[in-house]
Amino acid sequence: MFSVNTAQMSRFKAALSALPAPATVLDVGCGACHTRDILHALWQDATLIGVDADPTELPRQPLLQTMILCADVCALPFCDPFDMVLCRHPDLDRHRTVWAAFFQNVRRWARQTVLVTTYTLPEFEALSKWVGKPLAGWQEVGMANLPPAGIDGRDAWVGAWVVA
Repeated sequence: MFSVNTAQMSRFKAALSALPAPATVLDVGCGACHTRDILHALWQDATLIGVDADPTELPRQPLLQTMILCADVCALPFCDPFDMVLCRHPDLDRHRTVWAAFFQNVRRWARQTVLVTTYTLPEFEALSKWVGKPLAGWQEVGMANLPPAGIDGRDAWVGAWVVA
């Protein structure tokens, strides 16, 4: 099991805590699914689906209450939307067009909440522009009172939107 550094995750946990409890979470670009423990600590009954396009990043061991898929984020194999779409640290440097296409269609996958975190302001500004039109009419959730970001910049920029 992955050991999460509590100090590094406090900002992320606080952001999650400010949002409505979901029954289903789609973690897009989940990598090794390091967010799983915090998600299940907050929402024990939630079903987590993690998706990443790189099979070498995915967890090597099965995770309880979690389904992990290797899939293209622009061609997800789901029929129904999820209560929450989570995207923590998308790699915009290497896959900008993929993420732009995903976020321009994020409403297809999000029923109730979208949460995005980035390391840098330029990444966050790009994501905010991409989700602006698809989430028109949704309410942006204020994240100004979160604990400070760590020295590594993890989750420095946080955006969340909920159905109005």
